[in-house]
Amino acid sequence: MAKRFTETTIWEDDWFYELSVEYKLFWFYLKDNCDHAGVWKPKTRAFKSMTDVEINLDKALQYFNMGKQRVRVLYNGNWFLEDFFLFQYTKTSRSLNLRNRVHESVLEVYLKNGIVPQTVKGLDYIVSKDGVKYLTNEFDIFEVEG
Repeated sequence: MAKRFTETTIWEDDWFYELSVEYKLFWFYLKDNCDHAGVWKPKTRAFKSMTDVEINLDKALQYFNMGKQRVRVLYNGNWFLEDFFLFQYTKTSRSLNLRNRVHESVLEVYLKNGIVPQTVKGLDYIVSKDGVKYLTNEFDIFEVEG
């Protein structure tokens, strides 16, 4: 079972405070059920089965992105939690380190889903397998794909 950090001050954020109970619950479901890179395949049947709550995905996107983009819809229809990587993995370093197997796997998920590392909020650097630190826009993504 995966473990996730939780932002306890979320209850003070206006966007979250204004959500109905159903959509607050769905936000936590989304955050807890996305993969280790913050990507989630939209499907609500399991959520409805567990909670007996009906959710409209279009409304969820509208509510979650109120005032700030928190969820990005990807080309394949999957959802990407914008701040997930920064919050879960790199509070201070702001880097994706390819010498770390989890970080390497996250980058593979990004590439599979068409997420360009330069567009990941808070990600400033990529550390290559040989330890060289690159700004995200300087990193040759084909080094990983090859």
